[in-house]
Amino acid sequence: MVEERIGTRNGSHRFHHTMGVVATAEQLAIAHGVDVEKAKIAALLHDVSKHDAFDAQRKLIAQHYGESFARSWPNQLLHGFTAAIYAKETCGIDDPDILAAIENHSVGRPGMSLLEKIVFAADFLEPGRGKDPAGIRELALVQLDRAIAKIIRFSLDHVRKMGYEIAPLSLETQAFYDPYLEDAE
Repeated sequence: MVEERIGTRNGSHRFHHTMGVVATAEQLAIAHGVDVEKAKIAALLHDVSKHDAFDAQRKLIAQHYGESFARSWPNQLLHGFTAAIYAKETCGIDDPDILAAIENHSVGRPGMSLLEKIVFAADFLEPGRGKDPAGIRELALVQLDRAIAKIIRFSLDHVRKMGYEIAPLSLETQAFYDPYLEDAE
């Protein structure tokens, strides 16, 4: 079902990325003692609505989270919420941790659960993306919070350089995880 939705509509790139996130999430889940099936499910569905029209995503979010919430997010970040809605309504997933991992895979949030951190990190570290500044992939296997802090810092630097809008939650997430960078390596 996911392959049909993201593979045929948007080319094979999105499906290959998704499968890379699934494999990376599985590896991280094993390393951190998290339910592997939950990690794989959340990773499989994290981008299921990535290429849906922004107007349609915003409308769906408004129906489920409220109009002001829907307006408060940049277009590029809407898909986490609409993917969680898809997971719940179409796939029948009602596990709050899986749904939160899908919702928060792009920006994160302060105090993420282990599953949320795994999907967040896996999305960034998926090998097909070619991103592994400063060996974050290996770090994530042993010091997940420190890896999360580095991912957030790298991602926000990239967003700033590209001139994209930064979601306020991104800054809150960075402030929450930055102290993990202060510890001695």
